Amino acid sequence: MADSTVVPTVSTVQTQRRGRPIEQRILLSQAQPGWRLSRTVETIDRVRLCPAGTDLNPALVKRLAERGIKRIYVEGNPLPGPSIEEWDMVVKRHRLRFSRGRAVPFLAALEKIVETALARQALRQ
Repeated sequence: MADSTVVPTVSTVQTQRRGRPIEQRILLSQAQPGWRLSRTVETIDRVRLCPAGTDLNPALVKRLAERGIKRIYVEGNPLPGPSIEEWDMVVKRHRLRFSRGRAVPFLAALEKIVETALARQALRQ
């Protein structure tokens, strides 16, 4: 499996994998006709529904939704969101702040809540 950098699933996700162009993980409901899949779409049972490189159209989006697909990876960066570098810096600072409190269950839960809030805030920018 290729190395990748991924931001949490709360938001749209931008990924840069070695040797591959930038891709973005989005909700299927955000998909627009003409966008191209950057990864194969599979069910939980690993049944392939669409190969990478397929151009999206309304009928395909509807069929994927009927099969229970919630998120897909598309080529490029069609939706606004934080860059990989910006998000990495935010996450590093956040994890450093909570590093001494991870052994305390309350603080570990609070760390996850704050990280989710940071991801939502980054989307609004």
